[in-house]
Amino acid sequence: MDIFWNRIIEQFREKRSKQFAPLATFLLKIHLTANRLTLLSLLFGVCSIYFLFNNYLLFFVFGLLHLITDGLDGVVARVQGFSSYGKYLDFLSDRTIAILCLIKLGIYLQDYYVFIALALNLLTHSISILSKFKYQSLYSRTFMLVILFLNLPAVLFITKLNLPVIAYLTAGVISLYSLVLQFKFWLEKR
Repeated sequence: MDIFWNRIIEQFREKRSKQFAPLATFLLKIHLTANRLTLLSLLFGVCSIYFLFNNYLLFFVFGLLHLITDGLDGVVARVQGFSSYGKYLDFLSDRTIAILCLIKLGIYLQDYYVFIALALNLLTHSISILSKFKYQSLYSRTFMLVILFLNLPAVLFITKLNLPVIAYLTAGVISLYSLVLQFKFWLEKR
């Protein structure tokens, strides 16, 4: 993966972990481990996707709770110690939400291009899992949710932006870029 982006992401994670270490310690004291936070994040994410296009406020609230608990699980994992099970659980939880979001977009928009983005997404993440994360992939879930969070203000101000389409196109482009990076990494290792 691109060294520059990895360094920025890791610096952000370290800074976040330092700032929220006291909260992580508190969460561990009340028995909210990293894996439990991941499962809670998954639950919030599923609820968020359920309310997508049905109830904007509930979609937004559950989506925000999903992103917050997803961020906190990493902070808690840094305090309690990482596990390979937790790494896979977090990865699968996040990818499940991205997949459900793309499926919901495809059904709502009645657009088969969404399913091409979904196929690219599944392919890149399958390569990551099969390579035991040597061939990493970039994640589109947060970008999609943030774009969809902006959907109500866009509708209220009657812009010509079709944010659900922009959300799935973003996921497709990120997945395609991930495939290119994975292929490049594979070529370099040969």
